[in-house]
Amino acid sequence: KKKKETIKSRLEPYLKTLNECERHAMCNWEEGEKEMLLRGTDVGMDYVRDEREAARREYESFRAALLPRDFEEGEEEEDDDEENSFAEYFTLARYRGSRSVCSSRAFQIAPGLVGLMPLADLFNHKSVGNDVAVCEGDDETTETVAVSVVKQSGAQKGEELFNTYGVLSNTDLLNSYGFCDKNALDVAATAPRITGLSVRQRFLMMAKTSNLPDAFREDEETHTIEETTRLLPPGREDILRSVFLHRLKLYPSQKEFERACEAYLLSGGGDIKNTRENAASLKRERVELARICRQSEMNCLERAIEKLTSKAVLAQDREDDAMFSVFA
Repeated sequence: KKKKETIKSRLEPYLKTLNECERHAMCNWEEGEKEMLLRGTDVGMDYVRDEREAARREYESFRAALLPRDFEEGEEEEDDDEENSFAEYFTLARYRGSRSVCSSRAFQIAPGLVGLMPLADLFNHKSVGNDVAVCEGDDETTETVAVSVVKQSGAQKGEELFNTYGVLSNTDLLNSYGFCDKNALDVAATAPRITGLSVRQRFLMMAKTSNLPDAFREDEETHTIEETTRLLPPGREDILRSVFLHRLKLYPSQKEFERACEAYLLSGGGDIKNTRENAASLKRERVELARICRQSEMNCLERAIEKLTSKAVLAQDREDDAMFSVFA
């Protein structure tokens, strides 16, 4: 057979700088890990997009288009070394890895167009006090981005320069990018989410009237703390407090969470294809990410409840299971 030529991309030097996968991107977590470590959070409750399931659906769609014979029953397969080789290479695990790299680095480079942008994606995220901002370029005829310096005090020689990916909670950072930021603002405008069903149940139990806002009539529709506060009728702080208490109760207690973390660390490696030492390191890192995500969401809820009641009453609520059981 004639030797096939290897076609190299002009972007090969850039592609070689990319990781094979972003190890903590949510599409690379196993379902059991999410259940053990992120129970009660927006990620664990599937109040944000399930990135692992989205990756699976995308992979099946691409494989059906690229390798249609995989999905055609009764077709007699012909020998095709090139197609067979690609079929063996194009696995779900590889797709998930590549997807996580692209999704964590992508920019909007034109209206409706998202893509990778070498150099601009070198900047890591900083929630507060970023040095630069990356945005669409001014030239409407080309697909470009612009990097502008926004930190007035400048930076010292040798210091890392940071971009910001937006005003994002740790929940959104973890779900979209695979990391958390201990200095991130616990943003009530983004996380945690509250379902329309939860609000409607509390509303009917306490208000016993029919003037429920239309925004809460869809069971699976989610709303942030700020949206819920704004949408409910004025003067119904009792409903708000009940809603927030109920949402707070969905998180496992601190003891339950620590037990789950310990069990996870002692469990097998799952689909982690790595050395025992690296697998153990990955699991410790995911425990810490889950801890930060969980605490950030709970902080938002606690502050919202404190605005509606005294700290003494709040402390009693947290200790008294009977109070929570009324709204469970």
